[in-house]
Amino acid sequence: MSAFQVAPTLSNPAAPIYDWGIRVIESFQELGIPPVDFSARFFTLLGEPALYLILFTFLFWCINERLAFRVGITLLISTGINLAIKETLAVQRPFYRKPGINLIEQSGYSTPSGHAQASAAFWPTLLHKRNARPWRLIFAIALPVLIGLSRVYLGVHYPTDVLFGWILGAIISAAAVYLVPVLRKSLSRLVASRFTTQPALPVSIKIAAVALGVWILNTQTNGKTGIGGAIFGFAAGFLLLNNASDGSKRFSAAAGSLGKKALRLFVGYAGLAAIYFGCSALFSLIANEQKSLTQFIMFTIAGFWMSNIAPKVFIRIGLQ
Repeated sequence: MSAFQVAPTLSNPAAPIYDWGIRVIESFQELGIPPVDFSARFFTLLGEPALYLILFTFLFWCINERLAFRVGITLLISTGINLAIKETLAVQRPFYRKPGINLIEQSGYSTPSGHAQASAAFWPTLLHKRNARPWRLIFAIALPVLIGLSRVYLGVHYPTDVLFGWILGAIISAAAVYLVPVLRKSLSRLVASRFTTQPALPVSIKIAAVALGVWILNTQTNGKTGIGGAIFGFAAGFLLLNNASDGSKRFSAAAGSLGKKALRLFVGYAGLAAIYFGCSALFSLIANEQKSLTQFIMFTIAGFWMSNIAPKVFIRIGLQ
């Protein structure tokens, strides 16, 4: 076992923390009246990856592509960090320590909670706005809290998993909202002052930087390269979409009627489905040893479709 791995065995120094976590889960489940049980299952569904995919693609294709990119890339990076930490720590879920404590089925490692971290990264980033109305702040805090607590109640995470996830998600969201804009402005001023003929970084340099970050991430995820592929495809596609120099029409998510936006969603999700099923069928013929590579390719194509090819298709077929 790696020195960085933590397994919930009785000899482990963390065992008292896990035992306390089991007691907290049992205390939560003693509240198992139907409304509480239903609420827990409902809020855990709000933290599922499929819902986030629907939300940020809807934003990207129909509302505000720049906001959607910021929210989407924040979520993807958060998910990648979560996966890397889970694979490094390798903490088994509570039901490995006490079988039957889980009320739903869940695979993968436990620490930190992906649902808690994703919600704490996604919702504050999405709802942040200067001089925002109180409801934005309430939702930005309440949704991650309820989603995280639902994971404890359902017995698939220790309370410490959820707390760890909230902290990481909040840090990532704060960086996306406050730190990244400052760094972007500082870098732009630096480039403009040093290179008068090149006022901005070439898109090729930006894509290379993304590729380097994804490569580093993939070295830490134990062969699970899908999220790295999604980050690379989505980021590269958006950078190229906004770097068009051929005079072609730029994509605007806000443009178009409700009918056109509905058709965008149909075409966009149909494309994603075609990529998933087509790649799955094709890659099933390839040796299992190449699974990491094929997974990376499939998710790269899907990310690139979302942020580049689909918007261009929308323009080409008159949906903008």
